[in-house]
Amino acid sequence: MKNTGRRGIFWKALALFAAAAAVAWLWPRGGKAPFSPAKVEAGRAQEFRYSALDVVSAHTALAVENPAAKTVFVAGDASAALTNAFARAGLSVSTNAAGGAKFDIVFAAGNGPFDWPALAALAAGRCAFAWLIDVRKTTAAELKGMLGSFPAGEWRLWMPGENDWLVTGRSWPGPARLDEMMDRFAAEDDAMDDLAAAGCGTLAQLFANYAGSRADVEPAFGCGEISAQVRPQFFISREIPDDGWIDRSSVDGDIAEGVMREMRSMQVVRRVVVEGNMLALDGKIDEAMDRWHSAMLRNPGDTMLMDRLYLLAVNARAFENVGNLPGAAKCYETMAAVRPNDVAALGKFAACMRKLGKDDIADAVEGRVKELSK
Repeated sequence: MKNTGRRGIFWKALALFAAAAAVAWLWPRGGKAPFSPAKVEAGRAQEFRYSALDVVSAHTALAVENPAAKTVFVAGDASAALTNAFARAGLSVSTNAAGGAKFDIVFAAGNGPFDWPALAALAAGRCAFAWLIDVRKTTAAELKGMLGSFPAGEWRLWMPGENDWLVTGRSWPGPARLDEMMDRFAAEDDAMDDLAAAGCGTLAQLFANYAGSRADVEPAFGCGEISAQVRPQFFISREIPDDGWIDRSSVDGDIAEGVMREMRSMQVVRRVVVEGNMLALDGKIDEAMDRWHSAMLRNPGDTMLMDRLYLLAVNARAFENVGNLPGAAKCYETMAAVRPNDVAALGKFAACMRKLGKDDIADAVEGRVKELSK
């Protein structure tokens, strides 16, 4: 999927720098990052958690699993963004189960351990369960054990980010209804504003994150080393996951087919993003950027792609904090290559080049910024 001529004259003008600015150091090989300044993780911890992932995760549990929900219980590492996402969708949010209250959604955030039998006891008659897991330090064996403890026998795996994965399921049998999902996305309220800001303003964009049902996902545990760190490419198959669990009988046939076709299209885009991530792991940064840029053109709001760009921004600031301007410049160059119209990233890239004495490159980038600002 080469993007010949796609970046145009501007990127040709930066070719000399691009050749020198390969960012292989940014992605781990064999599970270990060649360069990881102490302030990178410290800076990440100080950052507000990437709120778009919380918003998308909350609305996946709501729109897909229990669109009629009115109450939600949030357990564990519940960020303000997560609880706020439910509140802005009109739900009553609780983090303290008192007085025998029952809830329409039980949402666990963090790796736990969680007492799922106790959490399941908080469920109302028709309850959705969700678990937002950070897989950065999770092995395949650990993830398998976590999924085995999840109270919903039929669960679905979603990947709103590279490291933030979501498991959802319900306490009652039967398919999820497409018309109810569509109704949630047709609402005009603060929740839809949040989803649009997160780049996930349509049901199809939300479904870009869908990795598969239990039947789709479980075979992945038999592939590769069970003690290896979990990575998206092990759990996203080349085949688009089956959508037979979605009941579309209450939606006009042409409309339903159009929605399902767009869902599949966004899932194809996600596979392009993951392919780029795999290339980056192998140090093939130019090819990775081609994949990411191609995905950006098809779905600018792909949450895993936005997660990658967010982490680049975090690392860029960490590099600047420790005085590593070349490292910061590599981050900003990658961000601008994926999104050539990102004025903020271009401006920071130009500033780094100026400080490094690369005035010719800084001039070219600043010229691009001026063109975009007209």
